[in-house]
Amino acid sequence: MTNFSYSGVQAGKKVTGEISASDLKAASAKLREKKIIVTSIAKSNEKSQKNSKTELKEIPISTAPIIFAGGQIYLNFGRWATVPPKELLQFTKKTATMIKAGLPILESISMIRDQTVHMKMKMTAHTIVRDLNSGVNLTEAFSKHPTVFDNIFLNMISAGEASGKLDEFLVKLVELLEKNSKIKAGIKSALFYPVMLLTVATTITVFMLWKVVPVFEKMYAAMGVKLPAATLIIVDASKFIADGGNILKILLTFFTIKFIYNFLFKNVESFRHFMHKKFLKFPLFGDLIVKATISRMCMIMANLTRAGVSIIDTLRIAKSVTTNLVFIYALERISKQIVTGQTLSDLLIKEEHIFPPALAQLTAVGEKTGNMEEMFTAIARYYEEEFDGVVAALSSIIEPIMIVLIGGIIGMLMIALYMPIFSIGNAVG
Repeated sequence: MTNFSYSGVQAGKKVTGEISASDLKAASAKLREKKIIVTSIAKSNEKSQKNSKTELKEIPISTAPIIFAGGQIYLNFGRWATVPPKELLQFTKKTATMIKAGLPILESISMIRDQTVHMKMKMTAHTIVRDLNSGVNLTEAFSKHPTVFDNIFLNMISAGEASGKLDEFLVKLVELLEKNSKIKAGIKSALFYPVMLLTVATTITVFMLWKVVPVFEKMYAAMGVKLPAATLIIVDASKFIADGGNILKILLTFFTIKFIYNFLFKNVESFRHFMHKKFLKFPLFGDLIVKATISRMCMIMANLTRAGVSIIDTLRIAKSVTTNLVFIYALERISKQIVTGQTLSDLLIKEEHIFPPALAQLTAVGEKTGNMEEMFTAIARYYEEEFDGVVAALSSIIEPIMIVLIGGIIGMLMIALYMPIFSIGNAVG
């Protein structure tokens, strides 16, 4: 047996000591059983050597968009840099894997920092390692970066640190981040096709009005043909498009409306609440938002319930999964009323205009069985599957509708343009 000196965190407090084990991996496993999150560990007679190896190396800090240092290329976007969801997912996944394998948290984040190319993430990891080295606990070290780690992330880290099961909570965080990424990708794929087809339809229409219609207009003018009402409408639209001043007016009006909308949406809460209500009433897309929000909300509640977080704090944290004020207000009302002794399922029923009845029914089952963690997990999976179904339905419905729409627009333009020719043919006949 070999003696290992270690330092770590137990129930949120820094601890140090020695432990006997056959090897480093066995020592780390024993410490995890004691609910100690290891920050550093080494053989007792190699302690000083280990400390010298974990000294922090300075990293280049600059506001330049691309940094060349030490034969490496670093990507950076200055003080306004943000960490993309993909980078955060990779950071969390690597940290979870290394800690689960028995590596100390300090060594794990140091290694990830050295492997990361994105400068903002690299600087964040560097600061975390520096703070951990100075004796700051894990939750506090992460909380210094609110633009990178949101409230949900921090609460999961805090729960993992307090319970001594950081590796398990990091795995749950990875699952949550992957589900969030999947939901965002699903919404984007559902929106991409109609937006793309509408763009194509608009481009074709403008091109025909700008280039094709004037040719027909000159031809009919030379022939002295009286134009039908439909053709006159197309010709007037063509003249309107050809006038640069009109295009400028359209763009000015569009950007003015957009500016006013953005200003009201950002600064007037009642307007934002009104628009969020409207978003939820959009055919199919509103259902998509509801199912995605409930799936994420229940996944968070399952993890926090497992950590022993109170239902009031769980509901407070669950609000962070969405920016939609309709859901936020509903969760705030539930948080205020649940202290009166009412069950969560009863309060969800009162909010049935927002939350579907199935959510309250499944929650009631979890309350009766006393296993809310498993029930929240099951609900999250159920609504994730429902979300996937809505995305598939949108794809199958929108495709034929958009094809018919584009065909209809082009068809009406062509018919309107050729109507005078048909009229000449009828007159000759």
